[in-house]
Amino acid sequence: MSGKINSFDRILTEWETRQQKNKDKAVKALPMFFKLFIEKNIMRAELEYRGCGDSGESWDWTFYDDENNKIEISSWTNWKKQDHDYEVLGISKSDLAPFDEHIENLLTYDWVNNEGGGGVVNLDFKKMTISIDAHRYEQIEVSWNDEIETEYNFNESI
Repeated sequence: MSGKINSFDRILTEWETRQQKNKDKAVKALPMFFKLFIEKNIMRAELEYRGCGDSGESWDWTFYDDENNKIEISSWTNWKKQDHDYEVLGISKSDLAPFDEHIENLLTYDWVNNEGGGGVVNLDFKKMTISIDAHRYEQIEVSWNDEIETEYNFNESI
């Protein structure tokens, strides 16, 4: 049994090491993207994310210009509209793909699997800051036995 535990510990350590390397890489790369947004008159953004299935999805972006006007990006389910929305930003969706990946690499907890969690990433390009409001979902089981009828005896009705 100790061989299995050591193997699991090794796999977990390797995963944590990869997570940290990806996070460090993201922290170094993100300032370059911040400058790109400022050049396009975009001062801040919010990114809502939610876990689902095995990969985590539902990246919903909202950008704000220097007058705090909202520039919403359509949901990932509406590709044509989303492409148009990125054109309005003046930044191509393909140029932002590495940015999305770097943001995801900042989220080093298991939010993706089976609706494990979610949150909002707040980016202030002008102040050069990111804050993450992360949460996880927990399921509890509460008995209703006190409030509903739970037993039936059909012997008495025959």
